Amino acid sequence: RLTLEAENERLLAVMADAKRAKGDADAATEAPPKQARAEAAQAAAQAASMRRELETARAEAERAREVSATQLEAHLRGQAELAQFKANADRELTQLKADAAQAAVEAEAA
Repeated sequence: RLTLEAENERLLAVMADAKRAKGDADAATEAPPKQARAEAAQAAAQAASMRRELETARAEAERAREVSATQLEAHLRGQAELAQFKANADRELTQLKADAAQAAVEAEAA
């Protein structure tokens, strides 16, 4: 009867060792996939972050283009207004010269 109990305890110990070994084996086989999943999740998070940064950069570039276009339009409008002002001033100056010449002719005639 002692041998039977001893054999029973030995079998229980072997079963406990087997369960521990199975748990260790399961943990060992799950560790790499868990690590790979964690690394994949981290890589996905980094990719999403980079995508957001790229979208932000694109939006900023578009805003800069819009600002540049607006500034260019304003500059060109200013140049056109300046050219129009100069043309008007030249016309007025030419008219004043013509009026002065006419007045000189009339003054000599009188």
